[in-house]
Amino acid sequence: MRILTVLLLPASPASAASLTEDFSSYAKNVCIADGSSFGPWASAFSGYGCVKIAGDGTSSWLDEAPAERLALGDARLARAGASFSAR
Repeated sequence: MRILTVLLLPASPASAASLTEDFSSYAKNVCIADGSSFGPWASAFSGYGCVKIAGDGTSSWLDEAPAERLALGDARLARAGASFSAR
């Protein structure tokens, strides 16, 4: 099971913002290197796995797939987020 959690924080506590992204304009099925940016997005880390844009021909999505745990207590996670300013 894959779960995508995106945490968006407004530039200031008083501002409200929304983000819509269909990921259709990015290259598909290519792992994005840790620290790399694509559009307003950045792949902070991939958890020894792969963060990429995936698609099925109809829609596209951000796919975060950290490596599987090797041992009990071994944590693996991936993080990608957006950076934008509210207008």
